[in-house]
Amino acid sequence: MIELGRRMIANTLANTTDQFGELYEADGSIFTDLERFRKEREILFRNTPQVICWSGDVGDPGDVIAREVAGVPVLVTRGEDGELRAFLNACSHRGMVLCEGATNTRRLSCPYHGWNFDLSGNLVGIPNRDRFPGLAAETKGLAPLPVSEQLGLVLVGLRQDVVVDGFLKDLVGEVEWLGWQNYRSGSERHFTKHANWKLMVDLNNEAYHVPSLHRESLLPFLSDHCATNTFGPHSRMCVPFNGIEALGEVPESEWPERLDTIMVTCIFPSTVIVDHMDGGSMHRIAPGLFPGETTLHLIEGRPGPMDDDSRQRCEAVMEMNVTILDGEDYPATEACQRGYEAGASSLVAGPGEPLVGHWHRTWDQAVSAR
Repeated sequence: MIELGRRMIANTLANTTDQFGELYEADGSIFTDLERFRKEREILFRNTPQVICWSGDVGDPGDVIAREVAGVPVLVTRGEDGELRAFLNACSHRGMVLCEGATNTRRLSCPYHGWNFDLSGNLVGIPNRDRFPGLAAETKGLAPLPVSEQLGLVLVGLRQDVVVDGFLKDLVGEVEWLGWQNYRSGSERHFTKHANWKLMVDLNNEAYHVPSLHRESLLPFLSDHCATNTFGPHSRMCVPFNGIEALGEVPESEWPERLDTIMVTCIFPSTVIVDHMDGGSMHRIAPGLFPGETTLHLIEGRPGPMDDDSRQRCEAVMEMNVTILDGEDYPATEACQRGYEAGASSLVAGPGEPLVGHWHRTWDQAVSAR
């Protein structure tokens, strides 16, 4: 935090931001091309580990959480034995989604016909069992998926051959102090927007737009004098509150443990975690059904038990975030998408927007490698 503070203070005094990398330019078709879109869904989402939730969301025996990634329904459970498991959230009878959201239970009951599964994925109950002569129930458990807990996050592979272990190795030593292992979800919202998923990620990786787009909402509080880092494919952007330069007159030994900043960590390929002074926001961003559609799952969380007070605080922060995101950011990205669909020819990211260039280069490399 001290090292980041030094950089933000220097940037504020110089009226600049961290700059690195070369100018990045790309054809506007990366947001509209159907073949590119299909490759991204396959390579970046179906074949890449995905962040599902904070570890605390499935921290106790019997915890179950259901999430969706790029159209794939996923189920994560914490068994009575303490083991974390993940499955395709689909009944082996007719493919019905077993559950939604989060709960604590010992059995998963299909709402369609009542087939029951334990938290290890075994089929343990069939109503009117005599109507299924010859069925080998032991072969009809839930389809398992690879799962791993890393740095306080739960990651799942959407296919059985996806390697999830060690996926966040480049972030080891860089994010543990943020305390993600202590977080639980307290408020959630879902959106579907008419914009390419990459545009939705981009808006979280630069503060260059704050003085224009957020002139009344955020500019009175935040500046664009950011400190930015990359860690392998992942990244971090630290956005200071106005007035941080005053700390330059204070001995570093007297600085607070958390400076007045917004810390934005982006995890490959598209999960954004925003740590703020009252908790954290997780933005799970995924492609929709076509290039110009994105699904967004916003989660507001806090460390510690999720009691009524914590839940209310999460709700309050969520409402504030949604007011800005759905009122300013999302309409802007949808307007960008309309421009690209009308024939806008280019994307430009300067060294003063280093993470935008970093992310597009990283996505490009991953897609072209397969």
